[in-house]
Amino acid sequence: ADHDAAIINGKVVLDFWGAGLERLPYPPSVQQSFRLFLNEMRKIDLRRNKAKLDAFSFAELLKPYAPEVKQFWDAFGPSNWGGDAENTSAYVGVEATLPAFEEDRYSFPGGLGAATEIAEARVELAGKGRIQRNATVYRIEPRRTHVEVSYLENNRSPMTVAGKVVIVALPKFFARHIVIGLPEAQKKAMAEIRYAPYLVINLCLRKTPYQAAYDTWVPGKTFCDFIVADWVIYRGKGDPNRRTAFTVYVPLAEKQRGVILDDAGTLAIADKVVDEFEEIFPGITRDMEEVRIYRRGHPLFVSAPRVHTQIQPKAAAPFGRILFANTDSVATVSSFASASAVGLER
Repeated sequence: ADHDAAIINGKVVLDFWGAGLERLPYPPSVQQSFRLFLNEMRKIDLRRNKAKLDAFSFAELLKPYAPEVKQFWDAFGPSNWGGDAENTSAYVGVEATLPAFEEDRYSFPGGLGAATEIAEARVELAGKGRIQRNATVYRIEPRRTHVEVSYLENNRSPMTVAGKVVIVALPKFFARHIVIGLPEAQKKAMAEIRYAPYLVINLCLRKTPYQAAYDTWVPGKTFCDFIVADWVIYRGKGDPNRRTAFTVYVPLAEKQRGVILDDAGTLAIADKVVDEFEEIFPGITRDMEEVRIYRRGHPLFVSAPRVHTQIQPKAAAPFGRILFANTDSVATVSSFASASAVGLER
């Protein structure tokens, strides 16, 4: 069974960027444009041209190709790195076309929560009770010999602790407000990093109308892609009458952030997503037991031009005894894999 697929004009295309390129439901000229695009992108020396590519948008590279090529990346980008082609660094766009980007994927029943549980267990082995839950940090202040961290315990009682070194693994959007004394140039760089609002919608189903691929992209819709929740168990061969859930990813434009602060606005988006699934899989709404919606205001940093070579190095520079992590420090994509890489690097 395939890891990836796309549904285009009502047709399921498996292995979209592999053998599926020969089965795209487009005219021959558009199919050829997709093949030409992929061949040309893979000729680029990414390492040698990183700074040059990071200076302009992916949309500039897409201009010679059919509009359908850009439409695909306009759907793929927001769900992966927070921006459509205009708001994506050309460096990030080219990187996504490399064969290595398609390999070595890992997931587990229940998602990557299994990996976070392992990480927690390792910390507990180092010393019981080191993880403080239900704590909201509101101030981090460097001193001459240590760093003070102030937080609300159980969101009520203020507490302050001291550490020799502090790792701030928050997105810079938040870090710049709570770290005291940051140089103005560093605060400015942190403020230049943009973040996309994001909805995740779970369609809880009594039956499984589709399981052809793990992650399926649907260009031109309100949502970008969806995952069959238990695909990692059945790999496309499960009983179609089993209960499952479709996890639907709905990244939004930055100007829509306010919409998800309002229940009515959020529900309107979810209603539209359900209607679109009914168009793709007629009758699916009859088998929907429940629709669950999760709202996230700043989950993905936008991999826009200049971020990776000009903004991130300044924003993530160590500040005395304070070190900065999070995927918006050096990575191109907000993901568990990127967070792990940043943690190891730091």
